[in-house]
Amino acid sequence: MIEVTNDLFGIARRLQKINPSYRVYYNNRHQRFEIHASKALAFIVPYQRLDARTLEYALKTRVQNADYIEQEMNTHNKKILDSVNQNVDQAAVELQDMLKYAHRTGHNVAFTKNYIKEF
Repeated sequence: MIEVTNDLFGIARRLQKINPSYRVYYNNRHQRFEIHASKALAFIVPYQRLDARTLEYALKTRVQNADYIEQEMNTHNKKILDSVNQNVDQAAVELQDMLKYAHRTGHNVAFTKNYIKEF
């Protein structure tokens, strides 16, 4: 790993203002930037380059923001779950319609992977 002390936008220096123990390294093996604090990995930079997004990410992921991050994750997960439930409900309605049609027209519905193709 290579320690980055000087970079184009001064990100390494500006990160130390957020947390004086932050050190920036470039990991050749994984080809990514890593931020270490007190000789331990603090976080992996999720971007290809060091820029202002790295500073925003460092501020957002601070321990002091843990409650906010947890709330944000819960909100995001709830949206995903609501979307999945909505899709399941829609599929159930469509299946009921298919079964009503099959019953009305006298079709036998074989529940296989291709049963939808019958309609």
